Amino acid sequence: MFRESDDAEPANATPQEPPPPEPPSVPPRRRTWVALIVIAVLAIIVWQVASRDRPEAAPATSIPTTSDTETPAPEWAGPYETAITDSKAGGPPLGDVVMITPWVPPPILTPPTTPYSIAAFDLATHMVTLRLSSQKELYLLGDTSGLVVDVNNQIRVFNPVTGQLISQGDLPSDDAGPIWAGQGMILICDGTHGRFCRSTMAAPTTCVWESSTSLESSPVFGNGKWVSTAEGVIDMVTGQPAPFGQAHEMQQPTGGDNAAEVYYAGDSRIFQVYKHFTSSGITTTYQPWDIMADSPVSPAVEASAIIADASSPVYIAVTNWDGKGSYAADTTTAYSWQTGAILWTKQTETAAEDYAQFFNGYFITDVVGVGVPSPGWGYPPVALDVNTGEIAWQPVGQATFVGLSGTMIYLEVPPASTFDALFGYDTAQNFFPVLSSILPGPPGSTCYPYIAGTFAFCLTSGGAIYIRQA
Repeated sequence: MFRESDDAEPANATPQEPPPPEPPSVPPRRRTWVALIVIAVLAIIVWQVASRDRPEAAPATSIPTTSDTETPAPEWAGPYETAITDSKAGGPPLGDVVMITPWVPPPILTPPTTPYSIAAFDLATHMVTLRLSSQKELYLLGDTSGLVVDVNNQIRVFNPVTGQLISQGDLPSDDAGPIWAGQGMILICDGTHGRFCRSTMAAPTTCVWESSTSLESSPVFGNGKWVSTAEGVIDMVTGQPAPFGQAHEMQQPTGGDNAAEVYYAGDSRIFQVYKHFTSSGITTTYQPWDIMADSPVSPAVEASAIIADASSPVYIAVTNWDGKGSYAADTTTAYSWQTGAILWTKQTETAAEDYAQFFNGYFITDVVGVGVPSPGWGYPPVALDVNTGEIAWQPVGQATFVGLSGTMIYLEVPPASTFDALFGYDTAQNFFPVLSSILPGPPGSTCYPYIAGTFAFCLTSGGAIYIRQA
């Protein structure tokens, strides 16, 4: 049974009703169907940037110096101490609040000599709103409606802005924990009892509905609207069967080369995903799906990853996995959502060596960006024309992708041997360089840049935060 805990939160933490979820933003209409794909090993958080009228510029062919940019480098506020050294910023999307956590989690079997500590920092108020410590790693989920923390077989829900405790409850088994949280809801997977439990942030361990476990590791899709389970697709809010995904046998047939798995994935565009397991490897196909008619839109395609958005009639398939455990040179193909016709295809020149190549998709302006992450410098993103696949823009020189905000793309580049800098390009104005700012920090210290909420900020290894004022 799921039950609520009678344990009290530490001093000054009192349960309260969760704040209502923020309404979804409505994307502006665009004149052209567009796409931008960016490669990154960093978490990507949206930052709104005010637009300005700027002159036309040719596509950037090299990373500019400070004097090449139109506007002077903005000042950085700080430092603001978080008291967490050797840390990184990340966590769930909490608006202007970011989570500061250690780079290295505590060992699983051996208790650490010092507690594992995390902090929530509000970039708008320059304040630490919450501190938590544990002998085990703290798992974080949620959004602006609530920060969900899973630790020591217990769920705690906090207001990320105030740090106040909203609710808490004990999990039913050691093999149970939240796997998704947002919009005031929590989805718990209980492996011991083989079921899902959808609860609320006000009562995190009281089930609103239950269902059997899923076939795949990321069952939530459709921006949190649907759950793909072994019984079919379920509506997240009601727990009732969805209008699609019920007629298909979503079990795994057994026996040699016939093992298969069917599930659904995607956000604004939904795909039926079919995985075929054979003795020689794994084949994955993605088929555009009409969720109202519960039928295919166009033929299935084989791919390692899919990038799609409802704002565009084009979707992108990336293949970099040979199905036998090896990574190969990437093949990127643009397909028509309605017909499945191939619009263009392109192959990268460099095959992966000892690292994987991952893709995250974004649909902005008139290009689709494709890049390769690397353990070091040297692989900046590449922007391709969505209609032809030709290179529209690529910065020349060493660069690391930092994040996207609206139509802005941000890179960290070394303009001099002793300084790192944050550069920003406006993709809506032909990648015009609009920001060049030397990253702050004490001498000999590296300040790692991030984009979050309405701010750019950087974090030093000593746990200090510098914020670029909006």
